[in-house]
Amino acid sequence: MSPVTVVDDALVRHALLRRSVERMGQRANSNPLDAQFIELGVVKRGDTSQEARNELNAAFGELLSRIDHLTLIDVCGAFEAHFLKWISTAIGESRRVISTHYNIEVMKDLKERFIRDRNSFDSLDSIVKLVEGKVSADVLGKLEKLRNQRNRSAHGEALDKPPSVSVSEAGNLLSEILETFG
Repeated sequence: MSPVTVVDDALVRHALLRRSVERMGQRANSNPLDAQFIELGVVKRGDTSQEARNELNAAFGELLSRIDHLTLIDVCGAFEAHFLKWISTAIGESRRVISTHYNIEVMKDLKERFIRDRNSFDSLDSIVKLVEGKVSADVLGKLEKLRNQRNRSAHGEALDKPPSVSVSEAGNLLSEILETFG
C-alpha cells in the first residue's frame, strides 16, 4: 500500500458520505413537508414550505459541516497510524543495526536512551516536532494549523461552522508529508 493511500482512503470516505448527504438534502428540498422530516423533528407540523426548506437547509448545512470536521479527525488518524507504523519500522531497524554491530554494554545503554520508543510519537503533536526542519516553514505552519483544527474538531468546538482547514487542504498536506518521509 502506498503511503498516500491511507489519506486518499479517508478522502474517498468523505466524498461518499458528503455526496450522499448532499443528495439527501436536495431530495428534502424538493419535498420539505415530508412526514419523515416532521417525525425527525427537523420540520414542525404546520410550517410553510419555505419555513421547512429553511430548517432543512440549516440542518443539512450543519450536518455537512460536521462531516468535514469528522473527516479531519479521520484523515489525521489515518495519517498518524501510517506514520507511526513507519516510525516503528525505522526504530526497529535502528535498534537491530546497533545491536548487530555494537555489542558493547555502553552501546546497549545508548541504544535504549537514544533510539526512542514508538510511543514517543503517539500524536500529531509529536509528529509535528519530528518533521520540524525536514519540511518547509510553510508546510510546518499548515501542519500546525491542521493539528489545531483537528483538536478543536475532536473537542466539539465550533462544529456548526466549516473547519478552518478544508478537507482537500488536509489531504494534500498530509500526502505531501508522507511522500517526503515515505
